[in-house]
Amino acid sequence: MAIALALALDGHAFSLKPMIAGLIGSGALFAVTLMLPSRALYESALLRIPLLLAVLLLTAWFVRSKRRMRLMLPILVGLCVGWGLFVHVFDDLSASRARRGKNAAQLEVLESAIQIILPCSPIGDRRMLQAPSSSRAMS
Repeated sequence: MAIALALALDGHAFSLKPMIAGLIGSGALFAVTLMLPSRALYESALLRIPLLLAVLLLTAWFVRSKRRMRLMLPILVGLCVGWGLFVHVFDDLSASRARRGKNAAQLEVLESAIQIILPCSPIGDRRMLQAPSSSRAMS
């Protein structure tokens, strides 16, 4: 999607102020999305808002010959890029950290279970998993 956006907008000179306005607008939109009362509404908004923004951006790009749409195009680009930024920073990163924490807890449980079942297992002995030191490798 990012490559398609870059190719579609190649050669267009945009003012920075409308793009920053779109970025700020997407931050406000994401803040409103965070205040939704239920998790189902929140997840639905996370899926549908980018589709709406994409349709608006495509519409503005196809009718960019009109003056009003030429002014809306950089704002919509700022909205789309900003939405992606805010969702990544405030939703995706926290979700991946939570998932990593759960995976680490599961790994600890599995390691202890393997150690109980197979006491001489190399999985339970972390020293066997470490790379050899340079002094042992030379001898």
